[in-house]
Amino acid sequence: MPFGLLKKTIPGTSGAKVVFTSQPVFFVRGSNHLVSVNRVVAKPAKFLDVLNNLVSGPTPLEMTRGLRSDVPANTVFISAQIIQGTGFVNLAKPLAGSNTVAAVGQIVWTAQALCAVDGVEIFVGDIAHKVTLPGGATSVIATPGNY
Repeated sequence: MPFGLLKKTIPGTSGAKVVFTSQPVFFVRGSNHLVSVNRVVAKPAKFLDVLNNLVSGPTPLEMTRGLRSDVPANTVFISAQIIQGTGFVNLAKPLAGSNTVAAVGQIVWTAQALCAVDGVEIFVGDIAHKVTLPGGATSVIATPGNY
């Protein structure tokens, strides 16, 4: 085993450590029911890192419990930040797939768990993008109350 491999510090630093935290992300079960599961991420949890867990999808064990991600596996989050309670998510291209309403719900509730309590605005290539909400209405901001 290489020297220092088991140390709890980052190689090449003066003893810097990585600290992890548990962060909720939301997947879908059945007919658009959002379900929270925890993911381990570096602390402090960065919005972009947490969102990428939606693209990775549920674990095999979670899939046996009927969980899925309606955020397509080819989704690219360019940036994500939370400013004064609102999440701003910039995608490389619009969400596609059979259930974009649930995909947006996953993003909104995952953002809410990181304190984006006022909702999420989705951009595509830095241009505000209207999303379809449950019931068919469209909006440039989706809130937890919409789901």
